Amino acid sequence: MEIGISTPAMVPGMTRELFLEWARKADASPFASLGVTDRIVYSNWEPLIALAAAAALTTRVKLVTHILMSTLRNTGILVKQVTTIDQLSGGRLILGLGVGSRVEDFDAAPSPIHERGKIMEAQLQAFRNHWAGQPIAEGLPAFGPAPGQPGGPPILIGGRTPNPLRRAGQVADGYIAGTNYTAVSLHEHFQQVEAAWEEAGRPGKPLLAAIDYYALGSDADVDAGRNYIQTYYAAMGTGASRLARGVKSTPQEIRDTLREFKDAGVDHYLLMPTVPNIQQFDRLAEVVAGS
Repeated sequence: MEIGISTPAMVPGMTRELFLEWARKADASPFASLGVTDRIVYSNWEPLIALAAAAALTTRVKLVTHILMSTLRNTGILVKQVTTIDQLSGGRLILGLGVGSRVEDFDAAPSPIHERGKIMEAQLQAFRNHWAGQPIAEGLPAFGPAPGQPGGPPILIGGRTPNPLRRAGQVADGYIAGTNYTAVSLHEHFQQVEAAWEEAGRPGKPLLAAIDYYALGSDADVDAGRNYIQTYYAAMGTGASRLARGVKSTPQEIRDTLREFKDAGVDHYLLMPTVPNIQQFDRLAEVVAGS
C-alpha cells in the first residue's frame, strides 16, 4: 500500500512559505504522493494551481486531487489544465474526481447542481477522447497538449452512492473513498466497484484509494485539528462532531489504520493535515517511515 500526504492548502492559516517547504520536502520523504482537495466557497487555495506549483517543486512523488469537483468547471478548460499538469509533472498526476454536493459552490461557479451527474459523464468522455488524441466533442478538432503518461492520468471517482461506485468500476480507473470509513465499510464499497469492473469485462483491477484527517503532537495541536473539522463541517450538525472525533491523533492510531486499510484492499492511502505547520509533515513522516 502506498501512503501519501496532502498539503495543508485547505486549512486556514496556510502560507506561501509553508506550502513551498511542504512540497519541497515531499520528494525526500517516505510519502508516495502529495495531494490537494477542493472547494470554491471557502478560503482554500485553488487545487489545480497549487498542484502546478507542486509539480515544479517535485520530481518523484505522485500528485493527487482528492477530490476535484470537476462538475464546477468548464470542461474544455479543465481538460487542458489537467493535461498540462500531467505533462508538467512528467506524468505523475492521479486525478480524483467527484460531482460535489454543496449548493454554494455550484452557485459560485456557477454550475447547475441538478445536472452534475450528466456533466461528470461528459467530462469523463472528454478526458478519454483528449488523451487518445481525439476531439473532445463533435465538430471540434483535436488539440493538445498530450498527457505526460500514456493514456492520461488514472481517474479515481469519489462518492458513496450507487452512481459514483458504478462509474468508478465501469468508466474510471478506480475509486477514492472519503473520510470516516472503517475497514469494513471500505471493503463493502470496494466490492461494489470491483463488481462493476468485472461486469464491464475490464482486464486487471481497479485502483482503490482512501483518505483521512490527522493531527499529531501536543494536545493543543490535536484540539486545533478537531476544531477545524468541527467548523468546516458545521452544516452537518452532529455529523461534524463524529468527523472531528475521527481525526487520527496518535502514531499508534495511524499504524493501526494503515494495517487495517491494507488488509481491506486499499492501494493508496492519503492523510490530510488539519493543522498548518511543518511539524505535522515531519511527525507523520516519522510514523510512516517506522511502519
